[in-house]
Amino acid sequence: MGVLLFKGLECGDVKNGRRQCASALAANAHVHNRSAGTRRPSSKGKPSGDDSEVHATLLQVQGLHKTYRVGKSCVPALQGVSFQARAGEIVALLGSNGAGKTTCVKCILGLVLPDSGQITVCGYDPIRQPRLALPYIGAVLEGSRNIYWQLSAWENLLFFAGIAGIPPAQARQRAGELLERLGLAHRAHELVGGFSRGMQQKVALAVALIHEPRVLLLDEPTLGLDLEAARDLRHALRDLADAGRAILLCTHQMELVEQLADRVLILHRGALAREGSPHELRAALGQRAFVITAAQPLAETLQHAICAQLPEATLNGRVITLHTHDTLRLYTLMHLLEAERVAIELVQTVMPSIEEVFLEVVRQP
Repeated sequence: MGVLLFKGLECGDVKNGRRQCASALAANAHVHNRSAGTRRPSSKGKPSGDDSEVHATLLQVQGLHKTYRVGKSCVPALQGVSFQARAGEIVALLGSNGAGKTTCVKCILGLVLPDSGQITVCGYDPIRQPRLALPYIGAVLEGSRNIYWQLSAWENLLFFAGIAGIPPAQARQRAGELLERLGLAHRAHELVGGFSRGMQQKVALAVALIHEPRVLLLDEPTLGLDLEAARDLRHALRDLADAGRAILLCTHQMELVEQLADRVLILHRGALAREGSPHELRAALGQRAFVITAAQPLAETLQHAICAQLPEATLNGRVITLHTHDTLRLYTLMHLLEAERVAIELVQTVMPSIEEVFLEVVRQP
């Protein structure tokens, strides 16, 4: 079992959770009949390629198209989207609201049927082969519907482990290991409803990991967390990727992308507009400014000359920021300094942030 989603039973709906855990499982078993109880396939009969390789492609999306009908109109949600995520890699999926991120994730989970294109998770198609593909996927979706608030962290893990068909002894062992790893062991038997948002997110992550998936789909995992909780979760995600998982991270938090992402995908109007490492995307946009530090204070006449000839320059004491990527303008400034015998202590370039790259894309028509 990979993705644990329910119809008709949402977090907080379980009354007297401890007594009703078994009955809730039975009542919802039909929702998971495509994947519940399915053990991960053995290597025998598996598609060619060893997914245990360090750089193996665990998630492959190729030529994905999806159109929704709204009234009498057809609205394209995905237009030929292709990408991959490899073992050990955190891939950030960015886009404005309505860009197609949620549709893409739902297609990977097998919840939405694409019009065309192909998806493989560890070599299996989650739409045509859900029993084989879903055991490799774990997901934490945005919102509060990933866990049951009236169960403890321990009970949540055992509950979802049961749905995934994990034997009880093995489920208890994995639950203990996950709670310890995520810093929840000391509160394992407290109701999740009394936890902070950060601790609830950790429980949701533990639930997504209980069946040891190779691919993690995370939607705004640090949204609403305080600084300490967000930092702990970032470290946990990096550790998970370093252990060989592929993580697809959907977020609007550019700082998180700068800190975690190995590669960045930017969707715009349903199409993949940019793809590359953070460094590659910033370099492609070009530097934004030069910062020159003079070795001595600037005379007033020199300051006037700089402002007159270089209106894009700003001065702050000995520091001159030249807001341009044109090296000819830098040479003009250096000539002005040289003429006044002002030595240059340091020259730095300012590259654009991922946020600036993102805004450059989404502002396009």
